[in-house]
Amino acid sequence: MVALRVLVYCLCLIVIGNLFAQTDFEQCVSQTEEDRDRFLKILEDETRQASNDFDTPAFFTLIPERLPSWINQIPVSRQNKIYVLGISDPGMDDKTGFIVASIRMRMIYSLLNKTLVRNMRDFYMREKHARYANAFIDYTHFSNNIITDFSEIKIVESHTTKYGETILLGEVDISGLDKGSSSGSRLQASAGIWSNARRIGTRTEIISKVNFKTSYEPDGLNGIMEFSYEAHAVNRRVNTTNKFNGKTISSIPALNLRYTIENHDGADSVRTDLIGYSLRNGIWYAYLTAILFELADMAHGNAIHVSNISEIFDNTAQDFTRELVSSSVSCKQKQIMIRSNNLYLKCGQYNNLFMDGAERNKK
Repeated sequence: MVALRVLVYCLCLIVIGNLFAQTDFEQCVSQTEEDRDRFLKILEDETRQASNDFDTPAFFTLIPERLPSWINQIPVSRQNKIYVLGISDPGMDDKTGFIVASIRMRMIYSLLNKTLVRNMRDFYMREKHARYANAFIDYTHFSNNIITDFSEIKIVESHTTKYGETILLGEVDISGLDKGSSSGSRLQASAGIWSNARRIGTRTEIISKVNFKTSYEPDGLNGIMEFSYEAHAVNRRVNTTNKFNGKTISSIPALNLRYTIENHDGADSVRTDLIGYSLRNGIWYAYLTAILFELADMAHGNAIHVSNISEIFDNTAQDFTRELVSSSVSCKQKQIMIRSNNLYLKCGQYNNLFMDGAERNKK
């Protein structure tokens, strides 16, 4: 009889335990489903908002965009004429692209004309047991404020790529632009470029950020137009955002665009002292970053303040070097070349950015 009672008691415990276990399991399933539904709602809301704000462009890149040959043959500045490119972002319609390219042509002119450049470069190296770790940080700020008459800008060439980029080549008559007139269009431009390269052993990571802001007040019009452009890069992947008066007009994820030049057989070799800027993220990003880095390097040709700290402790060698520069630079004489999906730019007098066959044979 006692044994029977024990058996009944044990069966009751098992049944009750199963009921509690089933209840816990059902609660867990219910909570999981709630979490899933909440996550799906957030995902749908966010992706719907992103798609409503801007359409992400989809580009066919198997066949490269064939650029006109004049891009590699832009005349050098002569007498009172200089030549400036204005380029819109990929994926813009013709009307927006033309407006953005026109404003950027003026922005680039302001950068090339007596821009104040402030630069700081830090280099850190650490060595322990023949293992190296180093970091390089470069920050440069560019600023300019000009009052000038842009009515003398003449569009001499234009092209729209299959990626939706508008490219304008402007001829600027500077005969009366640099006389400090108190009348005309006011343009304030500022730009910054920050880059950080880190290497530990054989692993390298490069992070950079580019921003370009301008405030443009056309002569005879009430109101100010404000443009801003930002690019964030991790190694070769770049995301860009373009705004007009605080409103985003384009937001582009990392791209992999390809370009070639008409009537170019690819026989030339690039000069070894030039740096190529990849066109995979569009022509504007490559053109802007090439100009900014070139101006920063030109500023380093003047007086540089250098400080250095070195130490050896516990078989570890450490070295820190900082360079500071502040200088006004101009780049009215420049050349660009596009080759192998890279853009090359150099300020100053260059006969040719490429080596011909005779020069290659000397190497």
